[in-house]
Amino acid sequence: MKVIKYILSALFMIAICGFMACGDDDSDGPTLSERQLEALQGEWSVSQDSDVMLNSDNAPGDWSNFNVTFMANGLVTVGGVPADVDIDIFELSSFEISGDQELAFDLIFNGLADETASVRITDNGNGMILSFSLSSNDDNLGTRTAAIQGGWEFLLTKS
Repeated sequence: MKVIKYILSALFMIAICGFMACGDDDSDGPTLSERQLEALQGEWSVSQDSDVMLNSDNAPGDWSNFNVTFMANGLVTVGGVPADVDIDIFELSSFEISGDQELAFDLIFNGLADETASVRITDNGNGMILSFSLSSNDDNLGTRTAAIQGGWEFLLTKS
């Protein structure tokens, strides 16, 4: 009788382990980091000059041609930075995504200056708010630091 109870107990434990191993692991779809990269990937540009703000005012310079392109391999290119705005921070080369939300996360840029920016994807994936803060203590700002310190916000549209 003890042998039968032992065998039934062992079969019961094996069955429970088998059911636990058959759980849904969501391996069919893309991971969170893949979804974040997909939302970010592509060329983003400003629609008008007033889409670039510094400390809640229009940023100095003509930003109407500003664009940034995020590539799947982690590289980034930036164009259209006004010639009269001396900001080494826009000499970017690569990025990393950090965060646990699909459409709101941080980007860690690498280049002449390491900078962290906040990203929020809007308008069904066609809009982005990119914001960061610059200070002369932490950032490689170039020569005209007083005019560019503070909170930057870019309202970008996916091209």
